[in-house]
Amino acid sequence: MELHFQRADGSVCGVVQKVIERGLRPQKPTNGNQMTKQQQRILQFLTSGKTLTRLISWRELGILECPARISELRDLGYDIRTNRVTVINRYGESVSIAEWTGGARR
Repeated sequence: MELHFQRADGSVCGVVQKVIERGLRPQKPTNGNQMTKQQQRILQFLTSGKTLTRLISWRELGILECPARISELRDLGYDIRTNRVTVINRYGESVSIAEWTGGARR
């Protein structure tokens, strides 16, 4: 299956172009380690005793898909706990978000 993401002028977004060049495959570790750089940043953050949320992940670590990286770390044997909390968003609505803690090896 071939996917095309083009702007009206026919050009392709830079991020999409990189995905196309990689053949739509997920990034694999390139550092000789079993973890990607994103996984390493998350693990370092969690093992320092801090609590991680999706927003903190984006703002402080530059990681947009934090839940996927958390899942991968769990698959690698790390004990990461999820706590669901209710917060009020900017529109005054109650929403449930995930907070992650832990990070020790099982």
